[in-house]
Amino acid sequence: MCAAIFLFAFFLLYSAETSCQEITDYQFLSENKLNQSFNYKFNSDFELNISFSSTNPAWNLPHPDSIAPFARFGYSSLVMLSSSIAGHAYLILRTYKEEDWLSKYSWRSVERSFTLPPKWDQDHWSFNYLIHPYMGSLTYLAWRNRGGSMWSGLVVSGINSVLYEYLLASAIQRPSANDLIITPITGAILGEAIFIIEHKLLKNRNLSLVEKIILTLIDPYEVARHRFRYQDMN
Repeated sequence: MCAAIFLFAFFLLYSAETSCQEITDYQFLSENKLNQSFNYKFNSDFELNISFSSTNPAWNLPHPDSIAPFARFGYSSLVMLSSSIAGHAYLILRTYKEEDWLSKYSWRSVERSFTLPPKWDQDHWSFNYLIHPYMGSLTYLAWRNRGGSMWSGLVVSGINSVLYEYLLASAIQRPSANDLIITPITGAILGEAIFIIEHKLLKNRNLSLVEKIILTLIDPYEVARHRFRYQDMN
């Protein structure tokens, strides 16, 4: 069953990326021009003119830091892994006096995760509706910032959510049904909002201290990747 989920997810990823690639290539044939105008003729009596500026961040794809799809997926998964380790470390440090975390790890829990369906967890709302969406946005941005499209980013967020629930968290508890739904969807929505805000901020290369702090908080991996050289971010 797990293999079938992964195969289906990769099929969705490939389909979404392929369908968006033709549109992306068409949109950026004249990347170096400031303005382009296209005419779409539906019939002899109606003509729709669509104009756009290549200086608009929404059209500046493929991203200058674009990499191959599977390398992009590997990068997003590394972001998921490292952010998950950091999240678990924070949780353990915060609750180690109340919880015996070593006793929670068991092979029996892994077996149950792969033989029973996901369950609806009762975790604190801050984990389900703040931390998980934020972590989902990080993996989404890891894909998006490396040249991935919006819809394929949603699929990748879903795949990484499955990987987290079945390969990382399964040693403690059965996969969470609400996390499998909430993390990719809200992560993609939040991630796309951050992607747009980030590009608006980066229009001005002379960022204020407050703007640099905002960028660091909303997309820490991209800031760290550029070694805090904000002027080099795209």
